[in-house]
Amino acid sequence: MRKPNWMLIGIMFGVSLFLGYAIFAAAIGAFFPSINYLSKPLLCSGEFSIETTRYSYKPGQVGWQHNIYCDGKDITLPAVAMTGLCFACDLCRLFYPLP
Repeated sequence: MRKPNWMLIGIMFGVSLFLGYAIFAAAIGAFFPSINYLSKPLLCSGEFSIETTRYSYKPGQVGWQHNIYCDGKDITLPAVAMTGLCFACDLCRLFYPLP
C-alpha cells in the first residue's frame, strides 16, 4: 500500500474549501438561497425559514438580502458556513478519491 501524499491532500483540501465557500456557499447561494436547506438537519431541529428582502438605495439600483432563521433566531452565518463546508468535503472527495 502506498504512503499518502499529505502535501497533495492539504492542497486539494485548501482548494476544496475555497471553492466550497466562495463559489457554492457565497456566489451560488446568493442566487439560489435554497441550497442552504442542506444545513437544516445539522443546525436546526425546529422551524427553518429563509427570508429574502429587496432593497434600493437609489432609483434603478436593486439589492437582495437573504436571512436564514431557525425558530425565529438568525442563523445565517452558521448555515452558510455549514453549507460551504459540506460542499468543500464533497469536492475534496472528488479531487482526491480515497481507496
